[in-house]
Amino acid sequence: MGSKRLFVILVLILASCNQSSAQSKQFLVHIVDNASIYNNRLEYRITDDSLVITGLGDYGRSPVKYHQRKLTKKESKSLSGFLKSFPLDSLDDLYNNDFNPVDYDEKNYYPRIMELTISYGNRSHYYKTVNCWVRYSEQLFKAINPFIPQEVRIKYDKAQFNAFY
Repeated sequence: MGSKRLFVILVLILASCNQSSAQSKQFLVHIVDNASIYNNRLEYRITDDSLVITGLGDYGRSPVKYHQRKLTKKESKSLSGFLKSFPLDSLDDLYNNDFNPVDYDEKNYYPRIMELTISYGNRSHYYKTVNCWVRYSEQLFKAINPFIPQEVRIKYDKAQFNAFY
């Protein structure tokens, strides 16, 4: 009888561990953004319990950890509500606009390349934007920017692009 109880307790513990790990995987937003600068990258990783922002400094040679913190329950609930209604199924895999560096005066100019992975529950989608403005991307950035420190917020101005989706 004692080994039966021990077995039941172990099963309950494992079930609660699996349930809590499944709950912590409720959503993921992963964004890689070069911010139109060659050898530059900011990476945003947001889960239902944390926010981590990393990047490359020193012209792409040095990894930098910009920010890491736990999300509050209110922030997590807000983002979860947004992602629940976010139209993942309507996104294309690639949004692209031609890039001609001759058109630009600044020698440091580089096309804006963003890679986005969004997972919510059982739904997941990866898409990439190259030098264009995508309305769903802007909606996402408006939802997550309040959680991000001012100095590393995602700047996404429609006026800087010639192609819109």
